[in-house]
Amino acid sequence: MAADGMDDARTIVMLPPGRVLAAVDFSEGSRLALACAARLARHCDGELHVVHVPPRLLPTPAFEPGTAITAGINADLRAFVNAVPCAAPLHPRCHVVIGETARVIRDIARRERCDVIVVGAHGASAGDVHPLGPTTERLLHDCDVPVLVVPIEWVPAESEGGDMTGMGPVIAGLDFTCPSIDAASASARLAARLHTRLLLVHVVRRAQIHSRWSDDVESLAQQEASCAKARLEPLVAALRRIAPVDVRIEIGGIVPTLVHAVENLPGALIVLGRAVHAQAYGIPGAIASRVLAQTHVPLLLATPST
Repeated sequence: MAADGMDDARTIVMLPPGRVLAAVDFSEGSRLALACAARLARHCDGELHVVHVPPRLLPTPAFEPGTAITAGINADLRAFVNAVPCAAPLHPRCHVVIGETARVIRDIARRERCDVIVVGAHGASAGDVHPLGPTTERLLHDCDVPVLVVPIEWVPAESEGGDMTGMGPVIAGLDFTCPSIDAASASARLAARLHTRLLLVHVVRRAQIHSRWSDDVESLAQQEASCAKARLEPLVAALRRIAPVDVRIEIGGIVPTLVHAVENLPGALIVLGRAVHAQAYGIPGAIASRVLAQTHVPLLLATPST
């Protein structure tokens, strides 16, 4: 499956993550994202960082360190963090930075060497042309740090330890490019840490041609599916040394297949690789956006090295 139109650039995905960055704007969606980030950091014995980018309603000098406004924002951010039970005990490092929101989030993630950015999804709707907020969309399209998007409808599994216990399976979209294989390997490591299974999903796209050739098209798709099964065997064997692995090979569309795969699996986590350049089915992150618009489970978009 060409997950989000990946090319052959290498992907470096540090999973399980050692440093997790939650981006918050004081909304309920970002509160849920912070809770997810805290659970992930706790489960992986990692550090938690929290970044807030205030809206530029006043001139930049008003936000200089030591001003009353800066002190107030920092106090509000600390209160916001302390109100999330699973986040407060981790004593996260908090960052308040002025600038263009997506760029600040990316820059803080780079500076603090964070392995994943966790953000909320705002206004997700299957019928919305732009189902995610502009910051989340921007991060999905061009951020070079893996991005975990948490839908507002997501309900975390109950866990006495305030971690990710009970989450799973990890569902990884897979084609035969190097980035998707690297992402699948990272997904296996994450599944092992979560004590859950890894489900590899490979989609054979059916050619759209005149109906008179439909039988031939179906036959070719079936042949391609059989070839894919054989090609996957060595990879699956290697990944099974890390975590339990299931495989699903289907003929159809990428987005419907992934959406169907998480039906009745509220604890699932989807992992996709990210394209470097625009592809036939959209700009980088387009598939992830479409999947998020139709599901209620978190999605991790693994990013290629640049």
